[in-house]
This record gives sequence, structure tokens and C-alpha cells, in this order.
Amino acid sequence: MMIVVKWLRIMRYHSIRMLRSRQGASKISRGIVFGFLPCWYPTFGIGPVLSIGLTKWVGGSIAGSIFAAAIGTVLWPALFYMNVLTGDWLMKLAYFLHIYSADIAVGGGGWLQVWLRTGLNFTLGAILNSVLFTLLGYWIWTLIIQRFRPQLLQMVRSRRRVQQVQTES
Repeated sequence: MMIVVKWLRIMRYHSIRMLRSRQGASKISRGIVFGFLPCWYPTFGIGPVLSIGLTKWVGGSIAGSIFAAAIGTVLWPALFYMNVLTGDWLMKLAYFLHIYSADIAVGGGGWLQVWLRTGLNFTLGAILNSVLFTLLGYWIWTLIIQRFRPQLLQMVRSRRRVQQVQTES
């Protein structure tokens, strides 16, 4: 329970820091999407470092990067499953368009071929999802931050004040 509270405090801190900064919506959006980008891949513990490095490379907000990396770490199982489903859909589409061989796309062979097919599905899905969600996410986050920055900041702050009032009474 204490770990969850600690992570929520860290998330709240970085969201306030990100929203209060004088950085433009574009810089914050770059931080969020490039901070989330490594979350589509199995990075084996170096994901947050990759997120910060990518964000510095593109000139994004470091606070946004940390915020997105924390969310992506929690969402990793869902992202993994989404990568496999997207890759499976791509393989079926390639088979339908006669681009790929039927024995791997449809499922002939034994357990080794099933594992190879799943790995290929995951890789293709991860590449497509990361590119697509980075491009779409940039525009969506830019719009959200431009239009709702004061409301988002108030929402994050008000939860903190409500908790303080509850603990005092």
C-alpha cells in the first residue's frame, strides 16, 4: 500500500511540475510522447533512462517524460498484449494480401513455429504501435495542454487540498 501511495505522490509532483512550468505545449507534448515511447518495448529496467535520453535528444520536457514513463511502466502488460494483437492483425492482413507465407501466418507446424510467430507479431506490433501512438499522441497532448492546462493544474492541486482537509479533520 505504501508503494502505491509513494508512486501517486511522485506522479502528482511531476504533473504539477510539468503543468506549472513555462514551457510550451509542444515541448511538454514531446516530453510525454518520447517518455512513453520506450514503454512499447521490453527494456528490462532501463526504460526510464531511455525515456529521459530520448526526451533530451528531441528537446522535450523532462517532467513530462518522467510522468509518461511512470504511467507506461504500470501499463506494460496491456501494451505487450496490444503489441501482440496488432502484430497478429498485420500478419493476417499480409497473408490476405499474399505478401507473407501461409505456413507461418496461419499456424502450421509445432510449438517452435508458434513462438516464432508470436515474437514476430510482437515486434511488428511494437513498431507500428510506437510510431502511430507517438505521432497521434503528440498532436492530442498538444491540444489537451493548450486548451485545458489551467483546469488540469487545478484538478491535480485540488486533490491534494482535499486530502489535507480530510487529514486535519
